[in-house]
Formats: sequence, C-alpha cells, structure tokens
Amino acid sequence: MMSESDLYVTLRLPTASARTLRTRCIPNNNKPQWNETFHFRVHGQVKNILELNVYDQDILQDDLCTSILFDISNLTLGQKETKVFITDDKVPTVAVVCSGGGTRAMTCTLGSLRGLQKLGLLDTVSYITAVKHVHKSMSSLFSPRLLQYYSSELEQREREGHPVSLIDMWGLFLEQLIFGKKKACTLSDQQRAVSEGQNPLPIYTAVNTKQDAKWCEFTPFEVGFPKYGGFIPAENFGSEYYLGHLIKKLPETRISFLLGLCGSQRPPFIYLTLSKEPLSTSYRDHKPATLDTLRVSPEAVVLSSFMNSRPVISKAFNFLRGFFLHNCYSEHSTFTSWKDTHLDAFPNKLTPMDSRLGLVDSGFAINAGFPPVLRSHRRADVILSLNYSWDSDQFKVLKQTQQYCTDHQVAFPKIDFNKVASELQREVYVFEDEDNPEAPIVLHFPLTNVSFRQYKTPVTKNLTYAPQDFQRLTDLASYNILNNRDIITRALQKALHRKRRNEQPDSPASLASSNNTVWTRIVTSITSLL
Repeated sequence: MMSESDLYVTLRLPTASARTLRTRCIPNNNKPQWNETFHFRVHGQVKNILELNVYDQDILQDDLCTSILFDISNLTLGQKETKVFITDDKVPTVAVVCSGGGTRAMTCTLGSLRGLQKLGLLDTVSYITAVKHVHKSMSSLFSPRLLQYYSSELEQREREGHPVSLIDMWGLFLEQLIFGKKKACTLSDQQRAVSEGQNPLPIYTAVNTKQDAKWCEFTPFEVGFPKYGGFIPAENFGSEYYLGHLIKKLPETRISFLLGLCGSQRPPFIYLTLSKEPLSTSYRDHKPATLDTLRVSPEAVVLSSFMNSRPVISKAFNFLRGFFLHNCYSEHSTFTSWKDTHLDAFPNKLTPMDSRLGLVDSGFAINAGFPPVLRSHRRADVILSLNYSWDSDQFKVLKQTQQYCTDHQVAFPKIDFNKVASELQREVYVFEDEDNPEAPIVLHFPLTNVSFRQYKTPVTKNLTYAPQDFQRLTDLASYNILNNRDIITRALQKALHRKRRNEQPDSPASLASSNNTVWTRIVTSITSLL
C-alpha cells in the first residue's frame, strides 16, 4: 500500500561548520512544516553558500527529492525574508526572437534588451535569436588600404581550403562597419560567455538554398540542421566531413565571415531579389532540362557565369555528405514528402547528397528567428517577438511562422489576423492557445510609436543614424518594453502556473514545489545571525 512521503531536511554550511544538520522526519506528509531553528556563526569575509536538501526517508536508502544552494549574502541583516525556490524544471523557458531590418533592427534590439535589463527580466531569457541584414554607408569601405585588406584575407581563406564567395567579402565589410578593425575571434570563443548560463544562448541562423529552405543553426557549441538532426562542433564548421567522420580539419571560420553569411539577404553591391520572388524561385537549386536557343555575346557569358555561380550565397563543405536517410524518414514531421512536387519526396535531392552547402540569410524564409526556439528540446514557454522590420504588415512574420508550424506539426497559437488587423495598433500583442498548453505564449512587439510620440518621434528609415537619432530610436524600443512591464510579467506568471499544472502530482518536481515552506522556515531562522 502506497503512503505519503516521510520527509526531512539537511543543512550544511561548509564555511561555518563541518557538521551536517538535519530536521526531524515527519511521516506520511507531503507538505510538512518543521518549525525548527538552526544557528550558524557566519564569517563575513567569505562567500557563504547554504546547502539545503530534502530527503524522503526509506528503509533501504533515503531518496533525495530536491537540492538548493543558497547564497546567504542575499539576505538583509536583521530582516526576515520569505524565499520560494523554484526548481529548473518549473522555470518557464523564455526566448527573445528578433526580426531583420538592417541598422534599424540592430538599434531597436539594443533598446529592447536594455529595457528588459532595466526590468530585471533579461536574466530570465534563455535564448536570443535573430535574422540579420545590415545596410550602412559604403563609401568608407572602398579605400585602397581596405581593398588590399579584403583581397589578402580572401586569399588567405582560400589557401586554408575554404570555398570563397562574394559573401565572404560582405562579411569583411561588416567587420569594418561594426568593429572598425580585424576581429580574430570565432564562434566557439563565445562559449566562455554562456557556458554557465550567465548570458542567454545566442542562436544565429541561415537557410540552405533548397526549396522549402532548410534552417541551419549556429550556436557557440554546435552547428547543424535540426531537420536532419545532424550537428557538428562549432569549431569544425567549414571542415570536410564524410559519413560523419572528419576527414580534413580546416581552421575555424572567423566570426566576421559568419556575419556575412547570416547577414547576406541584401548586400548593397548586388541585389538579386528585386522581383520579390520567393527563395524557391530566386535561388532555384536545379537547372532546367532544356533551354531556348539564344545568341550569346561574350558579355552575356561573363554575366551568366557570375549569376550561375550564385555570388550572394555562402559556400561551405557539407558536413552531412554521404549520409543516407532511413527508409521511413518521410514519416517524420519535419519532412513534407506528402507533397508530390516537394524535394522531400526525392531522397536523392536532399541535403546529404550535396557536396557543398549554399547558405544565405534566413530572412529569405522567415524574417524572424522563430524555428530554432520552437524545437522540442528547447520548447520556449514565452516568446518575446521583437519585430523591427519595415513591412507594411507588422504581423507578416507571425503569419509565416504559423504556416511553418502547421506544415511541421509544431504547437503555435492560433491567431485571427483579420481580427487583429481591425483593432487599433498597440505596443504589444499577446497570443496564446488556451486549449493547447504545448503552444508558447507569444508577446509581439511591433515597430510602433503609440504613446512614446508624446515625448519624441524617432527616425526609422535611415541607413545610418546620427547620435541623437540613434538615442531616440533605442529609447523608443526600450520604452515600449518598460511601458508594458505588467503584461510581460503576467505572461511569465501564466507560463509558470501552466508548468505547475502540467506536473505529475507525485513527481520529484511536484514534491519540491510542495516543500516551499521548508526553505521559508530555514532561511528566516538564519537572518537573525547575519
């Protein structure tokens, strides 16, 4: 016959005593209250971390239910405080998804993150992802000194064994625009900034130039295609693989070249998407079987060669090369082989069959980085959508994402866009699906100047910004976050309650939740001794 838990708590403060103290055991009670006091003599010149553990007493071996490490320097001398500790599996996963939009989007994103920081909410963010295509004044980038620098860097990259394209030069342009000097750092160097969770994990995105563009993710730890489940260490991106084995290690790609790759939608020196065609037609990955007979001039040969080489596409060796998919691959939700004309219906046309990858800015597919944070193992509970593109339809990215989720059977709120469009414009929109707890809560911040206009009207269409305009634009984005603090916190609270409701009542997480009283009683007793 099953009974309730027999719980007790152990306390250990290594900087004060070598002893481990414990409460009495309260039998058959999942919500005990011990009301016991423990005294420690605390040294004020060292970091004092109190170790709290809840155990379920058993005949053979006591089971550890939950463990908390608490820095008692966070307590105020002489004041009683109530602390409720939430375990990791109950904390809502929060993601910030930024849209493309050039320098305007970069500037507004900075302002929004600053607003989250002022609210103390930036520390709750687990992931930040964006698409990026930057435009700035180019006149200073063509000095003889810089042209010589670009040439030598591209020659060096080619000598290292990397395929070279015009996008690599665009990356060098961005390097000079953003940093003003050569940056030798790489993607994997960013591991130090996120390895302990001290900062949100950045997720950079690109798409492979196939029909139904395949998303490629870049993080400081790995690079890969979620669709195929194929990932390699970030430091090996660009090296040659075959059948999953590293056959030729090349030097890691500098972050500057990745800037060009992830920001390649509209390089100012060449623009191939004036026709507004979708990716599947602008960058068709196959040639027609027959061609009309034409008289070809030498100039046309040069132009044709330039266009057919697809200069605005970044080239890299395909690390999935040589793999064959399982014969049941089409049953997986990430593939749409049920469409007879879709490439997924032809195994010989899938990415592992290519010797090289052709990667472009993911803004060609969806002008916001939603797909990476919707993956099942990340499964963001709350998504802050920062839309700073200049699209006339400020909900375009949500429409594209909703269609993407429908095609790939991913949970996403069902949004009535006709109803939303008929309403007055707001600084933030909240979308959720009450009937589907798997769907994230989406807070959509469009580029709008509703109440901020009472103070100042920032410029938003410039390619470059004077210091005053830059400050106004960042202030607008920051204000829209600060002015909607209550809406953001309510969404976080709702996500927290949703995770609690979805817990199994007898799970360790649920048991830890029921023992919040444990931490309250113990922490209160310590405050008087600090």
